[in-house]
Amino acid sequence: MLPGSGPVPLQVLAIGCNRLAVPSTDVQRVHDALADVAQYLDLAEPFDRIRNAIEEAHRLSRAA
Repeated sequence: MLPGSGPVPLQVLAIGCNRLAVPSTDVQRVHDALADVAQYLDLAEPFDRIRNAIEEAHRLSRAA
């Protein structure tokens, strides 16, 4: 956010199986940009891998 610009209102946009918080002014542009590839997007997958790696690191540190 730029100084003095204030909070940006967000709108939830469903793209395939994903839900994105998008600035209200950009909803149509984001939808149009992602609509053709929505079926191939899984935005949760990288976060699942990170979460699994952190959990494994915790398990290993407790075992040491």
